[in-house]
Amino acid sequence: MKKGLKSIILIFGILLSFSLSSVSNYKSVLLSDQKETYLNESQILDYLIKADSYEIKELKNKPFDTLQFNKVIAYDFEGTPWKSVFNQKNNKYSDVITNQKKLNIEQIYRLVNLLTNPETYGSEQYECFNPHQGIIFYDNEKVKLVIDICLDCNYLVSSIKIPTVDWGFSDEGIKNIIDLSKDLGLNYGNIKK
Repeated sequence: MKKGLKSIILIFGILLSFSLSSVSNYKSVLLSDQKETYLNESQILDYLIKADSYEIKELKNKPFDTLQFNKVIAYDFEGTPWKSVFNQKNNKYSDVITNQKKLNIEQIYRLVNLLTNPETYGSEQYECFNPHQGIIFYDNEKVKLVIDICLDCNYLVSSIKIPTVDWGFSDEGIKNIIDLSKDLGLNYGNIKK
């Protein structure tokens, strides 16, 4: 009986050891895979440098009527409450950016019209702010304007005041953000509305 019990305990110990080893290996694989899904700063800057520049003309709505920029890149990132895709105080990108897409000239004009159209806004906004999409306007490689969007909270935060942004997004505004995100292949484009 003692010999049988010792055998069972030995087998149980081996299985437990193997099981814990497997869990540990699985966890390290998940963590290493997770780290690889984030873009590092050199990937972000390389993409920015290679992005096409455009001559932006005849923007009439504030703040875009005086803003000097020639490229726009939108980013998916894992939002953290009240953290931006780009911190202008320390000149650093978020370390949880998962995707980036440059906008072509038509998409830039479409975005500016969306942001400055009063019909984009008009609903309630919520106090939480956990953005998952960021948009940066650049003059070559210099950051000129940062916008963080949270559709869960229903509003955006901009580094420069956009006069029409006093309310949360309207249903039309949400639809237009989703449509543009879908065209760009960004996560908010997967929302069914």
